[in-house]
This record gives sequence, C-alpha cells and structure tokens, in this order.
Amino acid sequence: MGQPAQNATRRSAGVVALAVALLAVLVLAGLGAADSLRAGTRAERVRGLAPFTAALTALVRELQRERSLSAEPSAGPAGRSTRPRRTTATPPSGSRSPTATHGSTSASTPAWPSWPA
Repeated sequence: MGQPAQNATRRSAGVVALAVALLAVLVLAGLGAADSLRAGTRAERVRGLAPFTAALTALVRELQRERSLSAEPSAGPAGRSTRPRRTTATPPSGSRSPTATHGSTSASTPAWPSWPA
C-alpha cells in the first residue's frame, strides 16, 4: 500500500475529476432543458395561431373573389364576361388615326390590329 498522504492526494484528484465531469453533465442537461422549454413555448404559439390562420385564409379568399367581381363588373356567375368581345379592326372611338401617330401621309397606312377574340 502507498503512504497515506499519497492516497489522500490521489483520492482528492479523483474527486475533483469526477466533480468537473458531473458539473459538465449538469450544465449540458440544463442547456438541453432550456432549449426544450423554448421549443415548447414556440409550439404553443403556433398552436394558438392555427385558428387565426384558418379565418385569415377564408377572409383572403372572399376578398380575392370580391376583387375579381369588382374588376369585371359585367361578369356572370362563373366569372366570365357577358359583354361581347371586340373583334373589328377599327380603331377605338376617340383615338388618333394611324397616319397621325406615325407622321406619314402615304396612301399605304398600316391597318389597325384585330382585338383579341
């Protein structure tokens, strides 16, 4: 056996090493617990927002529907226009003639494009 002073030194060094290891484990466990609490708090906030999100989605759909109806005042129930489409090659009323816009007076003036069918 060793001398009592040597045994005490070895024993105290072992106790210090164990204390340092135990302290590191406790710190890491505390950090993990704090992270779990933060994640739980975030999950509760998200759970509280779910009904609000559903109501907001319904509101946005209604607003988009209303906007599309107001943008096309003569729209039918399916959202299609009941107005006849313009298919003539004549310029809209009040517009300038092609020669006035191009500055040419030649007899071969460009034809107006057809309106989309």
